[in-house]
Amino acid sequence: MNSNRSAAGRFLCFAVLGMVLLFTLTINGDAGNLQNNSPRKTFLPLLSNQFLSPAQLAFIGQIGYPQQFIKMFSYEGARERVDEIWVYTQKKLLECFINGVFVKESTFSGDYAASAPSVYKPQDFQHRTTTQHVIARFGQPSSQKQETIWNGTLKTYVYPSIIFVFNNDLLVSLTALR
Repeated sequence: MNSNRSAAGRFLCFAVLGMVLLFTLTINGDAGNLQNNSPRKTFLPLLSNQFLSPAQLAFIGQIGYPQQFIKMFSYEGARERVDEIWVYTQKKLLECFINGVFVKESTFSGDYAASAPSVYKPQDFQHRTTTQHVIARFGQPSSQKQETIWNGTLKTYVYPSIIFVFNNDLLVSLTALR
């Protein structure tokens, strides 16, 4: 029975990852009215404990770090954009942020085993993270896929419980599964 729950959880994660990747690569929306009120406007690769907005800190203070999360990086013109989905499996909640601004909460159904928050933290991954940064931090991926797309090369690096997607060697999304 637990293997069915685990398979369902993996399916949910990969389904969301696919939708997120499609969204990231075809983004046309205008979120120009959403502003990150954080005084920190510069994003540097792989720095911890500095890139959480007041809204995100409030969620962490109230319900803790997410069990899983998805983070997507893109640009709106010259401005960096970060879309995040934090998954709280025990509470069956999805918390959505754009540039640290809370935009939506959704619920989902299903039976999911209780799990601790992810060993990874959302603030640990930033714009301009490269394949070299990830390999230096995590080593060689256990699985790797590369394909040519209309605007360059898409690479997927799979590690135990975290998946990275790069476009032209820059991180465009990651999914932390636990």
